[in-house]
Amino acid sequence: MKYSVSRSIKINKSAKGVYQVVKDFEQWKAWSPWLIMEKDADVVIKKNDQGLESYSWEGKLVGAGEMVMLGGVENQSINYDLSFLKPFKSKAKFSFLFTDHGTSCDVTWTMDSSLPFFLFFMKKKMEAWIGMDYDRGLRMLKDHCESGVIHSKLKDYGEVVSEGFHYLGIPRKCKVSDMEVDMTESFEALMNKTQELEGVDTSKLFSIYHNLDFVKGTCEYSACVKASESTKEIQDTVKSKLSAGKSLKVGHEGPYRHIGNAWSLAYTKVRTEKLKPQKKHSPLEFYLNNPHEVSEDKISSMIYIPIK
Repeated sequence: MKYSVSRSIKINKSAKGVYQVVKDFEQWKAWSPWLIMEKDADVVIKKNDQGLESYSWEGKLVGAGEMVMLGGVENQSINYDLSFLKPFKSKAKFSFLFTDHGTSCDVTWTMDSSLPFFLFFMKKKMEAWIGMDYDRGLRMLKDHCESGVIHSKLKDYGEVVSEGFHYLGIPRKCKVSDMEVDMTESFEALMNKTQELEGVDTSKLFSIYHNLDFVKGTCEYSACVKASESTKEIQDTVKSKLSAGKSLKVGHEGPYRHIGNAWSLAYTKVRTEKLKPQKKHSPLEFYLNNPHEVSEDKISSMIYIPIK
C-alpha cells in the first residue's frame, strides 16, 4: 500500500541559499522536527562505502534510522534514501524541491513510502502525521534560513498531578487550517463576555481540545477561562469543571506557530513510555502570558495530556 506526503513553504532567501542549508547535514540539527524533541540523541554524519553522505540517528524518543543523500540538481532538488530501524523497520524515498523567485523561493518536501497491505487503514493517518512533522520542520527551516535562530524551547515536566477548577468556555468547531484565526476570534469573544463577571480570572486562559481529526482536517475545541464555583453561566458559554488528576506536562516558549513541537514531544512520550491517556478527559493547552505584551520569543504555553 503506497502513500505519499508533500508539504511546501515560502522562504525569504534565494533557492541557492536554502539549497546550501538543506544540503548541509550539520544544519539539520538546528531545524529537524524530530531532534528538537531529543537534543541529546546520537547523530552520526559520514560518507558511506559508495562515497555518499549519510546521516544516522538513534534516541529514546526519535528511534533509529539512516538517510543517505543520493544527489539531485544543484539549487533545484536533493534526493534521499531513508531507512527506519526503530521503533519499526521501513524504507522510503524523499526529496526537497527548490523553486527560485530571486530573493525568495518555494521549498517542497516530499516523501514516497509504503505500508504492508494489512495496514491499509493506516494510510491516511500516516500521511497526516508525517505531513504535520514536515510542516513543523519547514517552519523551523524558514526561521533558520531567514534569521539564523529558531525560537522554540521545550521543557518536559513529566507526570504531574493537577487540581480541578471551574471554568467558562465557548465551544467551537472549525477546520484545522482555520484554527489560528478561529481561536483568536473565540478568545476575543470570550474576554468580551466574561471580563466583568464575578469570579473570572482572565489571566487563566486555556483551550480544551475535544476532538482533533487531522485526517478529515477538523477540530472541536473550547476557548476557556478559569472561573469560581459561583460564577454564572452566560449566553453562548458553557460552565463546567476540570477534574483533578494526573497528566503529562510539556512546556513551550516561543512563537505559537511552533507549538506543534510541544504536542509532538508530549504524544511521542505517551507512545514511547506506554502511558495510557484518559479517554474521558481531553488534552489542554494553557496560555501563561499575553502575546500582545511580550516579545514573540517569550510567548509561553503549557500542554497537559490527561493520563491514567
